[in-house]
Amino acid sequence: MKFYVVTLFPEMIMSYVGDSILGRAIKGKHIAVKTYNPRDFTKDKWARVDRRPYAGGPGMVLEAESLLKAVEKARGPESKRKTKKTKIIFFAPEGKQFTNVYARQLAKKYDEIIMIAGRYEGVDARVKKILKAETVTVGPYVLTGGEVPAMIVIDAVSRQIPGVLGDFASLEEDRIASPDVYTRPEVLKWKGKNYRVPKVLLGGNHKLIEAWKKTQLGDAPSVSKNRQLVLDILADEVRGDIASAQKKMTKDYTMTWVYKSGGTLFPRTKNDIQKDMKEAYVISGREYHLINVTEAEDVVMVELIESYPDPKTKKVYRTPLVLVLEMKNGKIQTGRHYCDPALSYLHLTEAEVHHAYAKKKTPKIIK
Repeated sequence: MKFYVVTLFPEMIMSYVGDSILGRAIKGKHIAVKTYNPRDFTKDKWARVDRRPYAGGPGMVLEAESLLKAVEKARGPESKRKTKKTKIIFFAPEGKQFTNVYARQLAKKYDEIIMIAGRYEGVDARVKKILKAETVTVGPYVLTGGEVPAMIVIDAVSRQIPGVLGDFASLEEDRIASPDVYTRPEVLKWKGKNYRVPKVLLGGNHKLIEAWKKTQLGDAPSVSKNRQLVLDILADEVRGDIASAQKKMTKDYTMTWVYKSGGTLFPRTKNDIQKDMKEAYVISGREYHLINVTEAEDVVMVELIESYPDPKTKKVYRTPLVLVLEMKNGKIQTGRHYCDPALSYLHLTEAEVHHAYAKKKTPKIIK
């Protein structure tokens, strides 16, 4: 990918792209960045490129001719233009919002991007019309020039090009990025208070961790807290941490199993299930394969496949479930486990269970 920036201040662009990841990408020939100064293309003996606007008004306007000549120089000979896919971008607050999705589209569709970095009161409107440039904005605000937006585009688009980040898995947007990240120590003591890393991040269950990260991107804090609570208690189950799980339940907690036919199996109170938990939680190798997590006010629904080995036979049970958990005061008050017996399998591969699950969607049993 080649980036060309038409700017009165080329040193601003080159100082930014010359270091760190972009600098290495240029040296590795994954990208190329070049600037063109309109002053080099004007006939004015003083190299002036700004003129007073027609009909009056404050400030100065960048003239069209020197900008058009700079763009022509960047595009190269006419004979070679048909072999290259070129995008010309003009920056203005009223333009199309620049996003990561748009950056990815630019990286896939084009070989080179030409950006016009305006200054002063703007650019002669005929430039955009002649070049058929797309107007783009990086945000709902006004900047002193187009150099900063140009640098943003270069940075964001370059990240989408294989080889720029070294390991392409480094793309945060592909890894489900969370705004909250943690490192050691597990418990940070500061001014008499303990600040802990969320337990779900300590268990090593990547499905739960990815689901937790998704909750951190939500707009409704109270709902996200409920979802995180559910993910934390699932992580407790995977680790066999009974005490931690029960702290997340209300004193009047009840659990009910419901078959597809509508039958109810052993409704349990919090005290009743303690024995069940001690028997089930000691089983090592338990996994939860999350398929979907949805939520409403004080209710979280989880579609998952529970996998665990039989302690005696060592065969693996895989059971598709739908959990509907109701919250009260930040804890789980009721749990309803919906199970379709037709989708409970013994010793099948994960792919086989997913195949069957796709044909018979368990959520349909919820009325």
